[in-house]
Amino acid sequence: MIAENDCRRRLDRIEKSDNDDGAKNIDNEEHSGEEDDEEEEEDDDQDDPEDLAKTMTIIDRLRSHLDEFFPVKYPIPEPSMILHDDLSRHNILVNEDGSLSAVVDWECISAQPLWMACQYPPILQGKPVDVQPIKSKYQHDQNGDVVELYWEHLEDYELTQLRKVFLDEIWRSQPGWVEVFESSQRQRDFDLALTNCDDEFLMWRIGNWLDDMENGVQGFMGLEERIDNASL
Repeated sequence: MIAENDCRRRLDRIEKSDNDDGAKNIDNEEHSGEEDDEEEEEDDDQDDPEDLAKTMTIIDRLRSHLDEFFPVKYPIPEPSMILHDDLSRHNILVNEDGSLSAVVDWECISAQPLWMACQYPPILQGKPVDVQPIKSKYQHDQNGDVVELYWEHLEDYELTQLRKVFLDEIWRSQPGWVEVFESSQRQRDFDLALTNCDDEFLMWRIGNWLDDMENGVQGFMGLEERIDNASL
């Protein structure tokens, strides 16, 4: 794994740097103020060995569960499909009456396993909000305009409703897609954990998710749901 190799390389570099610093001759202690400032800036840019060690721990724990999430079904090849992974507002074109006219930006498409391909497109992704925000309950500035937080919550609410419409529509045309989508959240959570294993703000959420899984907690919350709801 790239993340694992990168972490090991950084940890080795830190260890080597610490050894080199310890071997320096203490007689060479005179530095200009400019040189001291440069060294302080370099120190600020150094990797945190504690975070790197946490990342390695997450990778090792995920590896131990790899066969549970992705059991080998050899010789049956895993089905895949061509995926446009950037179906954003910029890449979906509609005409004046709202009908689809084109989808652009196809240069980075790839073949993905179904568990990865069958998920909400980027244009519909967002934090789940089932209750419509009430504008009057939000603060207003001195000009009487509602604060930006209201619009963020309103967008999350509207995206939540659009996702429901999306699933209803795709169920009518491609029920198999919905079946894969609803049965493969565990694989997407695993991929999310691996992708973000070096994110210092998500490490503890990933760790708690792994704790619940390894301790056999019944009905524990998935990783994506934890992140979306900012919950343990």
